[in-house]
Amino acid sequence: MRRRFVLGIIWSVIAMILTALLIMGLVSRTSGDGDDWGEQHFGGEKMSGITKHEILDGDVGEIEVSLTSLAMELEKGDKAGVEVHYLGGAEKYADVKISGGKLLVNQFASMGFSGLRHPKIVVSVPKKKYDQLAAKLTSGQFKVNEVSAGTMNVEASSGAIDMDEIKADFMSVKTSSGRIKIDDCDTDTLSVRANSGAIKVTDVKCKKLSAETTSGSLKFEGKISQADVKASSGAISFEDEIPLTAASSFTASSGLVNLKLTPSAEYAFETSVTSGLVKNKLKSNRNGSVLIKASTTSGMIKIEDN
Repeated sequence: MRRRFVLGIIWSVIAMILTALLIMGLVSRTSGDGDDWGEQHFGGEKMSGITKHEILDGDVGEIEVSLTSLAMELEKGDKAGVEVHYLGGAEKYADVKISGGKLLVNQFASMGFSGLRHPKIVVSVPKKKYDQLAAKLTSGQFKVNEVSAGTMNVEASSGAIDMDEIKADFMSVKTSSGRIKIDDCDTDTLSVRANSGAIKVTDVKCKKLSAETTSGSLKFEGKISQADVKASSGAISFEDEIPLTAASSFTASSGLVNLKLTPSAEYAFETSVTSGLVKNKLKSNRNGSVLIKASTTSGMIKIEDN
């Protein structure tokens, strides 16, 4: 009796291990190599999990996106029309159409539990400068790659926003809860906001930057002429490849303010720390035309040559 009990436990353990390995194998085939977008990510000649494919013809001046939970990728295509790939059965929940000169992406049904499938829409648009890109998302992932527009407004309640190789005259990206990641961006004005979540902007070129987060870190790298950065709880990291040319401010309620600036004889620094230290390795010109304010209630301010 005891021997049967022990053998029963052993076989149960083996069955659990085999089941776990089977599930891991299915997930790896579905999710790919660890990329947030999974193996279904559209790139080159390889795309798996396609359940519907279509090409839309018509003139497009504006792009409007309204999604509640579906993941989407918007990218530059190589065709004259708009190419749409529905993955993981995404056509059951959303559609893409052209109407009145607008490309409309709309989610009309809730996904619920989708199991091991990851429904997503990949939309490839012709290379051109669009008048506007407007996207409102409740949750999910939204990725934009190699798209140009006069105005870009992206807003999400929760979820990840990734933007790469972007050109816009004005660009605004907001999320209530989730991360914002922007790389290789060329814009006159960039505004980024996050109530809870990290903001990372790299290889950016902009004349005016405005950024704010209630809880989360802020990181900026690139060529920025003017900046207004605020963090209620979290660190600020700012690396500028060109001198600031207009009054700028960096404010943290609690956290490190780390500035790496290209030196300028016009800098006039004004720093304030309630509890912490200030280390400024750059010269301050009392009569300088560019006022740079850096303050933190609790933390450290570090200013040095980039």
